[in-house]
Amino acid sequence: MSDGRLCRPLSDQSPHVHWVLVDGRAIILDILHNRYVSLTKEATAVWNYVTSVPTVEEMADHRQEGLEQSERYVAKQILEWQRCGLLLTRAPSSRLPTPRDLILPSSALDPKMITADAPILSSLASLCVATVRRRRARRSTLADVLCHFQEANSASSHLVGSSRLVGTVRAYRLLRAAFGAGREDCLERSLDLGLALRNNGVDARLCFGILPFPFSAHAWVQVHGVVANERLSTIQRYTHIAHF
Repeated sequence: MSDGRLCRPLSDQSPHVHWVLVDGRAIILDILHNRYVSLTKEATAVWNYVTSVPTVEEMADHRQEGLEQSERYVAKQILEWQRCGLLLTRAPSSRLPTPRDLILPSSALDPKMITADAPILSSLASLCVATVRRRRARRSTLADVLCHFQEANSASSHLVGSSRLVGTVRAYRLLRAAFGAGREDCLERSLDLGLALRNNGVDARLCFGILPFPFSAHAWVQVHGVVANERLSTIQRYTHIAHF
C-alpha cells in the first residue's frame, strides 16, 4: 500500500511539512498549523513537481496536455498552497523541531518485563510532572510542543530493559488503566510518557503514522525499535510519516 519511503521536510519552502506517498497520494503532516492534509492524485503530481521529482514537461506528458496548460495548473496549485500555508513565502516565525531518522519498530515492550520491582514511585512522579508541564506550557502549535519535547533531557545509555524504562512504562500503564482507559488521546499520553522517559535519561522518540482510507492518524513512543505504549501489530498497520 505504501511507497515505502519517509519523506523529509521541504527545507526551503516548507520546513514545517512532513509527508509520505500512499497509493499515489501525498499525505502531509503540517506541524506548524496542527493538521493533516491528503492530496488528490492530480495535486500529488504537482507536489512532486514542487519537490523536484518530475519536470513540468513530464507532467504535461502525463496529463496529456500542452506545456503552457500544465504550467498554469502548477502555478495555480502552488498559489493555493501558499495561501493555506503549506508552502511558505518566508521563514516560519516559530521554532521547528528536528526530525529524526526513521526506525521501523521490530518489537513492543513485553508486559512481562514490567515487574513490581521497577521504580514505580519515582516513575509516577516523573509522569505527573511531565503532564503538569505539558498542560501549563500553553503551546499553540504542534511545532512548539515537539520543540518542548526535544528540549527534555535524554541519553542513550538507558536502553530497552533498563529499570528506568520499565518503571516509567509500568507507571504509565497504571495511570492509564485508572484514569484514561478508552480515551482517544494518543498524542497527549505519548507526549507525557515520552517526556517522562527523556527526563529519566531514556532516548525516547515521538512517532507519527497514518492510515489513508478511511483516514486515521496515530502517535506513539519508541525507544530505538521497541514500541513502549502500543501493540506492535497495531503500529504495523500505519505508514510512518515523521519521528521526533
